[in-house]
Amino acid sequence: MARVLLLSVLVVLGAVPASAEGPASPSIALRTEALVAGSVVRLCDIADCSAPALSPWGTICLCAAPAEGETRRIEAGWVRARLAQLGAPEGFTVAGESVLVRGAQGACDAAGNALARSWVGPIAESLGVPVESIRVTCRILDAPKELLQGGPQSSPPNPQRLPLQGFPSQGFSPVPGASRSLQMEVEWGGVPVRVEVEIRVLERVWVVRQPLASGATLHAEVLAPSYVERSPADAVRDAAECAHRTCGASIPSGTVLMRRHLVHPIWVRSGRTVSVVGERGALRIRTSGIARGHGRAGEVVEVELPSGARVAVRVVGPDRVAFGPEEEAGS
Repeated sequence: MARVLLLSVLVVLGAVPASAEGPASPSIALRTEALVAGSVVRLCDIADCSAPALSPWGTICLCAAPAEGETRRIEAGWVRARLAQLGAPEGFTVAGESVLVRGAQGACDAAGNALARSWVGPIAESLGVPVESIRVTCRILDAPKELLQGGPQSSPPNPQRLPLQGFPSQGFSPVPGASRSLQMEVEWGGVPVRVEVEIRVLERVWVVRQPLASGATLHAEVLAPSYVERSPADAVRDAAECAHRTCGASIPSGTVLMRRHLVHPIWVRSGRTVSVVGERGALRIRTSGIARGHGRAGEVVEVELPSGARVAVRVVGPDRVAFGPEEEAGS
């Protein structure tokens, strides 16, 4: 009797924990089975944590997740040792013997891809850009078992009703290279799905549709737009840059057109008659002459005039050269 009374006094004074005579409540309760969609197994994927001190440890990475369709059994003792190794607070307990972890990353990726495909059109329309000029990716952050084991039968959520704050209506400018991402929760066939959506605006380049020989003239029919995440610095971004240009070398089909591929055609050839225009003071000259060298757009060539005099003039067009103000206007 005296021993019981002494123990009661010690409990009141705090010298002995009140739970000393009863079993401690478990801090971590392992589930019997867990479906993991990501590439790693987190504590929150396989267990319920009742201790507030362990709540920040819910997202800690315990180990790599099994591959799609494979399983791994994780024992309670291993979880305890792993958390201790990672520096978790002392004194926690783990209830349950083990948890069977099933890998579902492939199913998770497939679900994310399905959402992205259904949203890209309406998002492109709201941005006012071609569908092919943006890339929408959707990553499943929290994948319920219903979604990963066959998925809901209904269509994916309508993106027009999604909480896309920070996207088109909130000042997102669709300039090449721009990107923005946000996390949200959507309902898919009655199943809550937490996702991360990213929109990336691609850069436009021009690709050669068919093989082109050296010296071939470039025109719109032989070029097709293509969109890439990052284009080379020398890539042609505006088809207008190709006007009056020829290929400086042969270009295989499917090649991204570069500025180094472009050359002006030879507009003036030696021995041919050219039109000469220009000004000398108040005198305006318009005559013809014989070119004494080849020249491309903007290059200087020598032309022999009817008088026999030779002048250096600049090429401004096919069989056309100029000097003075006319040279500036034609270049």
